[in-house]
Amino acid sequence: MQTPRSKSIMLYESDKLSIRLEYNKEYVIAHMPVCHFTKEVFQELQYKLEDWWEFFQTWGYNGIWAAIDPNDKKMKRLVTKLEFVYRGSSNGMDIYQYGV
Repeated sequence: MQTPRSKSIMLYESDKLSIRLEYNKEYVIAHMPVCHFTKEVFQELQYKLEDWWEFFQTWGYNGIWAAIDPNDKKMKRLVTKLEFVYRGSSNGMDIYQYGV
């Protein structure tokens, strides 16, 4: 679900992984539902985040954000391994930032 005044683009989609970015002038949010998690999927995600972060830095963004259900331990472990940093909670979700 997009927030007001934001746009969304599907950057990558396969049978194992999809990555959609939601963005506006203030932020970039990564939506990363993982269908089938493997070491290869992790490495692919890691590479794509590093590459996209370089791009978004040139536009002045201060990070790529992710909102995770506090009860989803698997996804929280994934974003931590991908070097997202916990920043707090909002609307019942744990908020993480990449690119710190």
